[in-house]
Amino acid sequence: MHRRTLLAGIGIGIPAVVAGCAGNDENSDPTAAVENDDTSGPTDAVENYFQAVADGDRETANQYAHPDGDFYLTADRSISEMQDLQITETEIVELEDAVQRMVDDPEHESVDELIEAERTGIETLKDEYGFDAHAYVHYDAKPDDLSPYSDVLLFKSEDQWLIWAVPAMVAHY
Repeated sequence: MHRRTLLAGIGIGIPAVVAGCAGNDENSDPTAAVENDDTSGPTDAVENYFQAVADGDRETANQYAHPDGDFYLTADRSISEMQDLQITETEIVELEDAVQRMVDDPEHESVDELIEAERTGIETLKDEYGFDAHAYVHYDAKPDDLSPYSDVLLFKSEDQWLIWAVPAMVAHY
């Protein structure tokens, strides 16, 4: 699969991008495609995932990542490089904003195509896995050089939010 090849090349960079989280503002954007319950939202899942990574607890981290997604930590994947990453703030954002941040040039002509591919990929994954909802979480992290990306896509399944991938990767599934 091309996605796995890409991720192998990136190594642990993608999970390092999403590491940690301290803020909790899952209701900041009422237009986001989010169906929160009262106990846990998508920002909580990101925060808990990266706290577990910081603690070196792969098993707990994987409770917040879908096994078929990019953030699931297999036994052959080192997490030691991510343990210094600290999330300082999180917020739910719109798909368009998350995809736009993944593109180096904001005037890039394919941004609209990437957004449409992302929407199509999300619907495909929702149908295939029976996900109830999706959300994008933007985060700020320190140190900055450990986190090349700043957004993650999560899906809600059976009242649990699970991290899947960074934006613009869904089309590769």
